[in-house]
Parts: sequence; C-alpha cells; structure tokens
Amino acid sequence: MQQINQIADNLYLIQQGNNSYIHRRVGPSETVVIKSVFHGQLFIEDDHTCNSVHQRECQDLQNEWKILSQLNHPNIIKPQQFIPHHQLDPVGGNLQCCSLLLENATCDLHTLCKTNETSLKIIIKYFTQISIALEYLHSQYIAHNDIKLENMLVFNRNCVKLADFGFSYRPSFEDLLSKWLPRTLTPYSSPEIVNFRLNLEDGELQEFCLFSADVYALTTALFLAIYKRPPIMGQFPTKDDQFYQLLINQPDLFWQLDFIQKIDQQLIRENTPKELLENLKDLIEGGLAEEYNRITATEFVNHEFFKYAQQIQGNQF
Repeated sequence: MQQINQIADNLYLIQQGNNSYIHRRVGPSETVVIKSVFHGQLFIEDDHTCNSVHQRECQDLQNEWKILSQLNHPNIIKPQQFIPHHQLDPVGGNLQCCSLLLENATCDLHTLCKTNETSLKIIIKYFTQISIALEYLHSQYIAHNDIKLENMLVFNRNCVKLADFGFSYRPSFEDLLSKWLPRTLTPYSSPEIVNFRLNLEDGELQEFCLFSADVYALTTALFLAIYKRPPIMGQFPTKDDQFYQLLINQPDLFWQLDFIQKIDQQLIRENTPKELLENLKDLIEGGLAEEYNRITATEFVNHEFFKYAQQIQGNQF
C-alpha cells in the first residue's frame, strides 16, 4: 500500500464532502490539487479492491484519471497521477483513500461570477474556450456529463479549463440507467434527463443523448454567468415547466421577464451592442431547445454570438 503521508504537512483543505476531500498541496516547485475518496481501514478488502460502500466513488475517480489521460487540450484540466489505496492524514489519524493529483487552478467560474470581476467580455472569453473544449471532447465521442460553472476552473485571466470528469464516458443506452440512477438532478440537468429519472418509477426507459444534454448544461451555465440565476426557475427543469414552455413556445415573452430585463438594461448602459444581445438570445434558445431541435457543440462554438463578439473585441462595450 503506497504511502504519501510525507506531503501531509503541505496540504490545505479546499473542499470537503461526505467521504471525500479536495486539498491543495504547495510544493517547492509546483502546486497541485489532490482529490481523495476516503474509505477507512474497515472498508478495505485488500490492496486492490475497494469495498462496495465506496466503490462507486473510487470508480468515478479512477474513471476521471482514465478519461483525462486520453485527452490533450489546452482548455481541459491535466491529470498528474492516480494513487489507489494509500494512506493520508489530513485531519489526524491515518485514513485509507484513493487520490487523483491534478494541476492547480486559481478558482472556479461559479466563485468568480459571484464577484464583480466578470464582465460580459470575460464571460465571452471563458465560454469561447470551454465550448471549444466541449467540441473537442465530443469529437472524441466522450460526454462530460457534469458541466456546470463549478467545474470550469480559472487558471489566469486568459485561461479557463473544463474539469471534474468523474461522470464522463462514451455513452451507450444500456449505461444510462446505471449512470443516472444515483445522480442528483440539478438546474443543469436537461428536461429529457429529468423525464428519464421521473419516469423510472413507471418502468419507462426513454433513451436520450448525453452529447445534447452537455450542450443544454453548457447553455445553462452561460445563462447563469450572465443573468445570475438559472433559466428555469424550478428545482430542476421539466418539459412541462411553465418557464421552459415559455422559452420554447413564446421566447419573446421569456426575454421580457423582469430579472432578464434588469441585466439587459445594465449591459446596454455599459455600451453592449444590441446586436450582441440578440445573438446571445438566439444562442440561448438554440442551446436550451428541446432535444431534437437543440444545437450541437460545434454549432455552439460557431454561433454568430461568438463571431460577432470577436469582431468587436477591441471596442468598448
């Protein structure tokens, strides 16, 4: 069993879950992030197998290492090492865990968007990079399956990277049930995923496309970054949600909602071109459309919104 206790003195806790920790390790030459799933000595069956109590979490971590090791893109986080079944002492007392070492980021985009540091120009810059990363990911026939602002890591003012690939995989219908049954629905979950989960009790299994669901989640993240709340007001979106129906069937009324108008008026006061806002609305409508009408990651990247933003990049808006 591998020991890395010697680095414990340089660990700084970033985030803690029920049985997982994310630490930052500050070294003499570089700083890395360590994601660890803990499973006390009681739950280790041997040096090669995790007990089923934590097996899924460890498999997600190992899956993240496997997927990231196959990818090479400037806007996708880079892994450094996967360490199975080792001892770590972050809080006192040796704990058994599996760990993944990753490159270190400054913060996530969710945290940054809560500050006054995210102008529309910065948001456009970051989402240009993330959408290109997603297009590359889909070209490798891999769905990210967990896109959200918290999983977009800012490395400096000019670079953001897509992270947290624990749920990523090459989709097949037989995997949908096992992949989504234990998952929690969020505002980033597309309506077809929500319906898939809600209809399980009735024994109905409707196939859906995770690549399309990725685009829905990416569009929701863009909307959240700009308008500071999700486009669908309920706990999670369903096809019958009144706001989703408004967006699909009467988009002009959707864009007249008070919280949207408030942000739009602020952007116009900041000299944002109206044409850019119109292109933004068209992009949002395409990315949140019903599954069979939704744009692809490639269409998202090549949308007129990003093209027009690039044309006026040097101007004040």
